[in-house]
Amino acid sequence: MTGTHLLQGLMKWLTRDEWRDRFADVYDDHLLPACDQTDLDAEEIRSILGEAWFMRTVWGVLSRTF
Repeated sequence: MTGTHLLQGLMKWLTRDEWRDRFADVYDDHLLPACDQTDLDAEEIRSILGEAWFMRTVWGVLSRTF
């Protein structure tokens, strides 16, 4: 699957030292408002959506931010 492969590459790249802090900030900027509105933490959202759906939606949104 090409889309999955591209996201895996992006995820690997974003965990590099020079991007780790910026990625954490962007992740929080996008996910924490949803957590606040639903009274759920990130792990609960991941559990409800399922790992695959969480990865496709959250990582897809974050990839457009960079």
